[in-house]
Amino acid sequence: MKKLLSKVLFCFNKNARLVIISFHSLEDLLVKNKFNEVTKTLGNRDDVYVLPNIKKTEFELVNKHVISPSNEEIHQNHLVRSAKLRAIRKI
Repeated sequence: MKKLLSKVLFCFNKNARLVIISFHSLEDLLVKNKFNEVTKTLGNRDDVYVLPNIKKTEFELVNKHVISPSNEEIHQNHLVRSAKLRAIRKI
């Protein structure tokens, strides 16, 4: 999963989106960490001085928080109760 995420992120054109649905917490953690890693700007780091308004990232999160199934969806299909959806967009 780590190798896939590292390689697939750089195969997109501008404005392309990658949406991943994970069903296990370990999978979700890998996706969350990778998405946070590629969307973090150098300006957010304390050990590097960067001029204001300069971004070094090519990606942005589509949604700030993870999307989980609603209670109605879980009632209709109990197998989706652990599903987590995360999306990223290439700028």
